[in-house]
Amino acid sequence: MTQPDNPQLLSTATHADDAPADASPVKRRGGPNRLAHGLRAHRWPKGCRRAANRVNKFGHFLEARVIKRYGEIDVAAASAIDVAVRWQKHVELAQRWLAIEYDRLSPAERLHFSKEAAKGAESRDKAIRLLRLERSQEAEIDALYAELRSGALDAAPVKQTSPEPQNGGQE
Repeated sequence: MTQPDNPQLLSTATHADDAPADASPVKRRGGPNRLAHGLRAHRWPKGCRRAANRVNKFGHFLEARVIKRYGEIDVAAASAIDVAVRWQKHVELAQRWLAIEYDRLSPAERLHFSKEAAKGAESRDKAIRLLRLERSQEAEIDALYAELRSGALDAAPVKQTSPEPQNGGQE
């Protein structure tokens, strides 16, 4: 690699190979783990930490299933996982805002948020189908969705309700 004539260009190096041998190493933000996979739930509004954690766990779950099935994550699979994660974020945000602002929303606005959640779930599922996971793994994904809906992935344990009476509640 040739040395640039302008010393200012050295400060913009983004990789250690771009800098001369006698220059100090380039520091990367976020440490080495930041570049491990690049699939994250992206930026979230304030107060959405739990939803962001659920979405990140969902992405890691999909990554693990793809690696288990194919042995690696290729570009197409990474793209499908990223799309699924983004749509899951859309679902989480629509459901959160519907729950938080329910009393202040008009019926049309409530319906809009509900439609957005359904649209996001449908689009997320299309992205997951692109991964062509085995049928048994799709059952595992359905189980994960059940956990996401129940909040089982949150820190708090889910309380079990008492079973329904066998006679249908009639005495």
